[in-house]
Amino acid sequence: MVIGSHKRLVGHDVQGKVYEAGHHVLRKIDSAYWPEAQSLLQQYQQHNLEKIGIVKTQQADDAGFLSHEKQIISYSSEWAASAFNDAVLFHLQLFLDLDAYGLTLKDALPENILFDGTKPIFVDFLSIIKKENRAKEAWYKEIDPQGKGFNYVIFEKMFLPHMLFPLVVMSRKDYKRARELLWHNACNRGNPATTWYDVVGMQGSFSKVQTVLQTARLYYSVARAERKSFKECCQDVLALVQELDVAPRDGSYAAYYESKKENFSFEDQTEWKEKQKGVYNVLQSHKPHSVLDLGANTGWFSILAAKFGAKVIATDIDESCVDFLYRYAKGEGLNILSLFLSFQDLSRFAFGSGSHDTPLFLPAHDRLQSDVVLCLGLVHHLVLGMNENLEEVMRVLGLLTKKALVFEFVDLNDQLIKEEPGFFSNLSQHSQKTYSLERVLEIGKKFFTRATFLPSHPETRQLIVFEK
Repeated sequence: MVIGSHKRLVGHDVQGKVYEAGHHVLRKIDSAYWPEAQSLLQQYQQHNLEKIGIVKTQQADDAGFLSHEKQIISYSSEWAASAFNDAVLFHLQLFLDLDAYGLTLKDALPENILFDGTKPIFVDFLSIIKKENRAKEAWYKEIDPQGKGFNYVIFEKMFLPHMLFPLVVMSRKDYKRARELLWHNACNRGNPATTWYDVVGMQGSFSKVQTVLQTARLYYSVARAERKSFKECCQDVLALVQELDVAPRDGSYAAYYESKKENFSFEDQTEWKEKQKGVYNVLQSHKPHSVLDLGANTGWFSILAAKFGAKVIATDIDESCVDFLYRYAKGEGLNILSLFLSFQDLSRFAFGSGSHDTPLFLPAHDRLQSDVVLCLGLVHHLVLGMNENLEEVMRVLGLLTKKALVFEFVDLNDQLIKEEPGFFSNLSQHSQKTYSLERVLEIGKKFFTRATFLPSHPETRQLIVFEK
């Protein structure tokens, strides 16, 4: 097997290295650990551990390699609040499920979880160990010099700072703070782990801080209760997490499609406008395996794409919209990954302890590339409102698009722009020279080979299908 032809994914597994290889992920196991990895794979297959959420895994053709089903890479700081809550519950339940087979996990970090739509998947196969081998993990001694034991390492050093503390902050509806903690204090990022002060130092009334303190202390007392077994700790914390409510209250954009009278039925197209028909026709003609919906709001077009059988990624910056779409997709069994991401976030990443060529955290324009990208009703906000450079916007859209980009252009005479100039604080800096359909086409030629037009609604809006 030619490893040089595959992209290395940076991690901190001392027993192997991970490579992206097309539609699957390859894990090269160190020769000294290969017999143990084979033994774990046998147990995985014998007990069908895929059913409890362990990534689909098999031995690759070449000895010394495992092959995993590939999932879209997303990070906990991007997940919908309810998705993060589900990930915490999933991780706790995974400890309990593995315990029944004499197995456990040697760490407890959100970075080991990815989502297949709304289904959490545990992807770090070599984090699974036999319970009797816990004491053999040499790195435990580094973070547990006083020998407090497995409960201390898992709960106090991992689960509390990286999962429970941010979840407590989310339960206070302080999503911005929670996402900052998940991003900046992520394990191996090089920054200190989240502490008590990070949780209780949040802005708010004394009653809110007091509630956080009480909740956090309860978790803390459960986690370090030496009289309890690890299994009992997991059960107690699981029960506590189930009582939390992290779902956002409905925001101003939660009724976006209703207010525009565009919350159309998916089964009856008689009332659809040109925009809906145009996107439908693109999906029907391209039959994409994957679709990225930027600025998805509550996800009408994301849902439409999912009904075509596509694996959909939907992004937005409204907490209530992101969470609504996650919960809707989960309830309807739709393959939609709903993420809290701004357009500016699409190029952001942290080096961590990787390098510039192989960063620990990858930019979204690498991770979220899709066959078809929907960029509807967004670019005029980016350029006229946030003063984003139009060519840079098109460059990022080109990076995200594998086959086709459905781009909605809203011209300067659009009623929304004229009647609500407050949304477009940089409008005065633009003219037909800097922002026009002709300018979009001129720039688009740098990143795409073909452009076709589809009608939209109203007349001041135009759908452009850019193709690679």
